[in-house]
Amino acid sequence: MRDSRIGTYGTLALIFLILGKLNFLSLLPQGQVWRWLIVGHTAARWTTLPLCAWLPYARAEGQGKLVAKQVGASDVITGTVTLLLVFLLLSWQAAFAVLLVTGLVTLLNGLYFRARLQGITGDCLGAVNQFTEVSLYLTALILLRLNIPG
Repeated sequence: MRDSRIGTYGTLALIFLILGKLNFLSLLPQGQVWRWLIVGHTAARWTTLPLCAWLPYARAEGQGKLVAKQVGASDVITGTVTLLLVFLLLSWQAAFAVLLVTGLVTLLNGLYFRARLQGITGDCLGAVNQFTEVSLYLTALILLRLNIPG
């Protein structure tokens, strides 16, 4: 975590992440892409709030610690209200699916980080952020295939 070099696996992860997002978004109808970009971006950034508020920072120092120690319950509530307002861009079925996927990804990753690292780091927050976003674009495709309005 302290090594700033990306390495082969990091490079491949970034390439597959970008290609996955591009692929999932390109398969959506053009009229829905802008909605899913806004919802995916907002929901992915929301994941930082509960993780920072409820998990300790795993290292004694780091850039992420400066942010993590300042997040409290009021920030989580404000972020959640903002996220719920963004859900107005989607049908209620799609909004419910986004809520489930975002909550599940955040919870499972938080449990993993607590068990594995005894907390979070800035890298953990970034990983959950990106994993959530790509998961939501995949969710959009699944909803499309199930003929559930987006």
